[in-house]
Amino acid sequence: ITAPLSFGRAVLSGFCPAFMQRYPEVVLELQLADRYMDLVAENLDLALRLGHHDLPGQIAKVVGDNRVMLCAAPSYLAQAPALHTPHDLPQHPCLVYRHPMLNPAWFFARDGHSVRIEPQGRLRSDNFDLLLDAACAGQGILPCPRWSALHHVRAGRLVQVLADYQFSGESFGRDHVYAVYPASRRNALKVRLFVDEMQQWMACHFSDTPAAAASGNSGSKLKS
Repeated sequence: ITAPLSFGRAVLSGFCPAFMQRYPEVVLELQLADRYMDLVAENLDLALRLGHHDLPGQIAKVVGDNRVMLCAAPSYLAQAPALHTPHDLPQHPCLVYRHPMLNPAWFFARDGHSVRIEPQGRLRSDNFDLLLDAACAGQGILPCPRWSALHHVRAGRLVQVLADYQFSGESFGRDHVYAVYPASRRNALKVRLFVDEMQQWMACHFSDTPAAAASGNSGSKLKS
């Protein structure tokens, strides 16, 4: 299996031990990397992707939510200038995720209007986890996929800002997390089980209302 590096830390580090405990006959090999990996050429059963899934000969299924939240630490917001609209962002240090093949611009939409922002800040990196730690430490504003930030928001380490705007940016993929696998693996039991269990895990842990999601998945096979 291949997945983005930050997704491994935030999601797979909890999911995989539970999955392996339930299915002790399964052997997992995880390749965490932010580069694109060819499933066939690199003999992979499955990829978890945030975008670029619509390729011939491959099946893609939605397994979770990849919507982005713009976040900052309460300690930062307590001393920062007011932040009411995206036009206020030039007054704030942004934490910028950089990928050599992707456009780093941030896009906001509301009421049929869109705004494009070129984020500026003192800290830029191709490692999202480093930027997330910096955001929690009060170093600025960071767009965060829900699966990476929700537990920080619930714990009070981060606060969502500009929540009434829809955020998008090429660096953060699409609105969903996809499980992608070659059509030749469509009947593989191990692939089907992994995809089904991942859907349930994501719904339980990264929904808007975790208690309701857990209740709604009371028949789920996989528990944390």
